[in-house]
Amino acid sequence: MAIILIENGADINQKDKQDQTPIDLAKQHPNKAFSQNFISLMQKRDVLVKEGKHKVARVPKTHPVSIWLEPLKTQHAKLKKIDERFRILGSLQNPPPKKDVKTQGEMLIAATLSASAFLDKYSNTKRGPRRGLQEELELVREMRSMVERSTIMLQKLSQLQLPQDEDPNYDQKTRSIAHQAALAYLKHEVTERLEREGLGEFIKEEHLELFRQRSSQQLEKSLQGYLNEQLVQRIGIRLNDLKSLKAAARAKVRHHINLEVAKLVLNISSNQLVLSFAQDVILDFLEEQLWPLIREGLRPKGNLEERTYASVETLLKSCEELAALSTTDPSKLDVSEARKVLRRAEGRLNAMRYLLKDAKNAKREDLLSELELAKSLLATRYNIVSYQFMLDPDNEVHQQVSDENTIMKGLLEIARYLVGHISESNLVLQGSGRVETASSFAISPTVVEFDQEGYQREKANRPEVAVKRRRFYKVWQKEYVVRSLFNGRKIYSYRFWRPSRAGDMSPRIGNYAWLCGVRPGTHVIQARVVTLDGEVYDFEYELEVKPISQRSRDGLDYAYKKIKSERGKFQRANTTKKKAQAARYYSSALTSYMYKFMRSRGEKSCDVQQYLDECNAVAAWLLKGEPDEGRTLEAHYIKIMAAMCKICEQQGTAASFEKAKQYTAQAEKVQARPGLRGIRAMADCYSALKNMSVAVFNDIPLGRQYHEKFIQAQLNAGINLVGIDWVRNEFPKQIKVPEKTKTTATND
Repeated sequence: MAIILIENGADINQKDKQDQTPIDLAKQHPNKAFSQNFISLMQKRDVLVKEGKHKVARVPKTHPVSIWLEPLKTQHAKLKKIDERFRILGSLQNPPPKKDVKTQGEMLIAATLSASAFLDKYSNTKRGPRRGLQEELELVREMRSMVERSTIMLQKLSQLQLPQDEDPNYDQKTRSIAHQAALAYLKHEVTERLEREGLGEFIKEEHLELFRQRSSQQLEKSLQGYLNEQLVQRIGIRLNDLKSLKAAARAKVRHHINLEVAKLVLNISSNQLVLSFAQDVILDFLEEQLWPLIREGLRPKGNLEERTYASVETLLKSCEELAALSTTDPSKLDVSEARKVLRRAEGRLNAMRYLLKDAKNAKREDLLSELELAKSLLATRYNIVSYQFMLDPDNEVHQQVSDENTIMKGLLEIARYLVGHISESNLVLQGSGRVETASSFAISPTVVEFDQEGYQREKANRPEVAVKRRRFYKVWQKEYVVRSLFNGRKIYSYRFWRPSRAGDMSPRIGNYAWLCGVRPGTHVIQARVVTLDGEVYDFEYELEVKPISQRSRDGLDYAYKKIKSERGKFQRANTTKKKAQAARYYSSALTSYMYKFMRSRGEKSCDVQQYLDECNAVAAWLLKGEPDEGRTLEAHYIKIMAAMCKICEQQGTAASFEKAKQYTAQAEKVQARPGLRGIRAMADCYSALKNMSVAVFNDIPLGRQYHEKFIQAQLNAGINLVGIDWVRNEFPKQIKVPEKTKTTATND
């Protein structure tokens, strides 16, 4: 009552009829500690009243309720225009030019970036004007929805596939991530609920985790079926970053989880604590079990008066904290700290419920009135401050805005990817100039550039003829590497320019790269081109593979019959000399069959390791025979090793590179035998390793080492290399391919 009188202008130094001031009356209280705290509180409130700071400052009616609302409407209007433009482009009968699609995509990226930056400020600003209107949340939800629709239409118009669309395990991986995010949110809400119920004010800190853990387990069990059903991709395009996936999961289940968490009920009395969910009891502690868990100052030891004064003191302390908050300049208010003060006040209000029951049971109307008065004061102050700063615990607008913004950022990354991969007509990456007829074939993607001068010249010379633009492309005059992605493999191909022997500049192929195990049909290859001076371009190109012809199948069957025939002869040979001679034809038949197998077996065409092992074992017999005058068996052994290296080159994997190194080492040992002439096939071994070093690993220094060995092997074999320095320079320079970078756009 004293606090209420002071709030309304009473003077704490004014005497009553008994010649006593309110301070004199407070000193007569039997509890000296309570008396001192109460006098201190009255004096502080008296100072605030005299300074006019005891009442909540009201926002003038001329000011808007929220300063965030109008800027949000501006951001919303920008995205609405872009969304409408995409809708129009999508409704056209003929697909719009890629240039228009890319321009519109760039506008979407710019607008989304601006909106996302503003929402970051909205969600993350700890100090500043209040926020949390439902109208603000609805605007943000519409903004996210418009970005989503525009991004989906951008993908449709660009006719591009996202990497996650081709991942067969995407649904399984994202469902696991979403499930973990939902459970983390559930545990957070359970902790918040128990804190608001006042459990932390009543139970010792070291025992709180038991209540949180058991409550979370009970709700998780109850929600398991719901989560399994609901946690699928929330939006119409596949997100690919962890944060936006988690935000989408929270946005999906937030409302239902909040409804379920609200069913947690905590009943506390002086001799029992019951924590229940709906109709199910989670924890039930009787007096003997409850006693060790309770904070020392709140244990029911029969001293009802001391417990009442202690509770009133904590309630009035929260009143003081809230009063200090109410006088704070909103632009300087730390929102996170303000939320802590409000949660603490709410917890203290809930924690005193059992004490009210004890006072009623003891029929102590005096204590009951003090508790009710303190509770009423704190509840009033709590409601005023939570309304003043829009910090009601049930108002989760800023958290929901944060999640919607995170989803927008995930959509933004997809839009960036799509815009970066829209090929324009100024530069075009050509994968192959023909339709492939085999399962394994070499590729050398080439960038061609539109010849604007030639095109305009032809149009001027022949104005009566419709000149076709596609005829006027020329080889791009830059040094670059192409990284192609196929079946989870990264394949590197180099192109560069060097002076020819005649002196003029000519384009050169830096290395040969192979695709193996390609099934019939049309394949879209994602590629990244990086120039020597650091420019990055993203393209895609198509490779068309015809079904294997019957003639190729017949050739494969014939080659297999040849193996069986030579294998039989080899097995029937009963002397070392005969074995060595039979091994010559047997190993040749095996390498011939492997070449045909790799061209004719579709997706299985890389599975030749068993034949490589068999061929390696058979070739070893070539070294057991007696050498003839021409050392033909040893020379044939090196040729077989070179053939197997070429087969490994076509496989194009790290494992096949190691196999090729093994076969080359075996060939080198034989080549090093005294008196054996240089065998040209040694150069083929090094050629295969050179190409694989670049195509598989993008390791130019390693490839150059094998290039030098390739040259030396040719010289050792008696090959006359005209212009040896020119041959040595016939190799590209190292170019690193960045994984994430800003894509360079080409101008039409």
